[in-house]
Amino acid sequence: MSRVAGYGLSGQGDLARAVEVVATGDHAWRLAGCHTADARTPWPDDVAKDLGRAGRRAGWLLPEDEVTCTQTPLPRLKPRELRRAIHGWVARQEGGAPADWLVSWRTFASTTGNADSQQVAMAYARAQTLASEAAAAAELGVEPGLMLPPSLILDQFFRLAAPESVTLNVWNLVFVGGRGNVLCVANKDGLLLTRPLPGILAADEHDEYVDRLATEVDRSVFFARQTAGSPQVDGVFVCGDAAIAEALQARLRETSGVPCEHWRLDRTVDCGGRELDPDTQLLVMVATLAAASSQYNLAPRSRAGALSEPARRRLLIGAGAAAAAIVPLLIVGGLITDHVQDRYLDQARLNLAVASERAEVAAAIYDRQRLLRAREDFLVQHAQNRYDLARVLRDLAGAAPAAVRFRELQLVARNDGMVLHLTGTSRAREVSVAQTAFMRFQAAVAQLPTVQPLGEPRQLQIGEVDDQGNIEQTVVFTMECRLNLTAAGEEG
Repeated sequence: MSRVAGYGLSGQGDLARAVEVVATGDHAWRLAGCHTADARTPWPDDVAKDLGRAGRRAGWLLPEDEVTCTQTPLPRLKPRELRRAIHGWVARQEGGAPADWLVSWRTFASTTGNADSQQVAMAYARAQTLASEAAAAAELGVEPGLMLPPSLILDQFFRLAAPESVTLNVWNLVFVGGRGNVLCVANKDGLLLTRPLPGILAADEHDEYVDRLATEVDRSVFFARQTAGSPQVDGVFVCGDAAIAEALQARLRETSGVPCEHWRLDRTVDCGGRELDPDTQLLVMVATLAAASSQYNLAPRSRAGALSEPARRRLLIGAGAAAAAIVPLLIVGGLITDHVQDRYLDQARLNLAVASERAEVAAAIYDRQRLLRAREDFLVQHAQNRYDLARVLRDLAGAAPAAVRFRELQLVARNDGMVLHLTGTSRAREVSVAQTAFMRFQAAVAQLPTVQPLGEPRQLQIGEVDDQGNIEQTVVFTMECRLNLTAAGEEG
């Protein structure tokens, strides 16, 4: 087995999957193996042997909804204090104790230019959840050295394998066609925005599904501009299922002003001419990162391998000899250490109040961000389904013959939805003509997509006495129609 081989694994119900990827050069890899088996059945001997030797070069795909990715400004602290501040911040936002969460993070310069603060990009999940995922991997014979969700796998692999990531400031990655469809907007520092994407429900809904994905991409570009610095997305890269990706790319080129490209995995990974399904493509990315590097990793840290008995004896003998030689040094060193620690503690007490105040400011900013996100979700939900009253009126006017005139239109909210009470007349020289016009109108209303008639007319009066006692050739009617919801994107 090559030293530069990596493995990607996932468990989906009773199905276990594993791929092997071997590096063939700079930013180039080859798919060396692809295996699928029943999770309750042991791997074939050769596969089990390779996985057992993989060590930390095995990656495990986590569920997207178990991991949270976010950014927040924090004061500039020393590494140990920064670690405590980050874990405390997560525990405060999500609940529980800091030890209940496993966090992977990186820092970079604050976008505000404040020299006293730094931006922290982090990914975190419950330690219990990660332990369960690690146990599931152990049942397949591996101890993962890398554990990440699809959004971070996609982001980290794009940075590693795509030369475009060096020249762009902000980009949008869209992965479609698999179990973990996801969209993420990122810049050179890290992820700015991640959103899960829906899966296609039926083959005959392909065009509608592509339209919905295009809408989500457009919204993500808009929402990205609302983040700090109002960044402009330089390009959209679609990957995953080839057919869906090509259709979505074509649609975005028609409707969006942002350059769009179908970014194929086989640009950097030699798959032997095979067309990989989207789920396997993600595992290939996992295996590549496991053998290379990643800025984030949520795999629980394992203890170092146990020493052999001869090595342990040599270590004890060497430690005893070293201890005898350095005892005098330790006495002096202890005094110096006490002095340094006292100074450090005094300075830490002075900085504690400042750090606490800054943490409160950071928490307030995050609360405001969560409020804005809640408002955004409400607006998206409101835009998905609503009543298009203008279209209802146009449809009713178009369905009414010339002899029909409306007297009153009244909207009433009921438990079964919005109901339109409609009162009108049909006038003609002859009653039969007026009645025929009304019946044509009633039949036309039954075919409208925006309303649904509720039974027969509640009132139907033929002939009416005017002020002089003459009989007018008139049909008076009252109808009730329930308004149909109009899906987002169908407004007239």
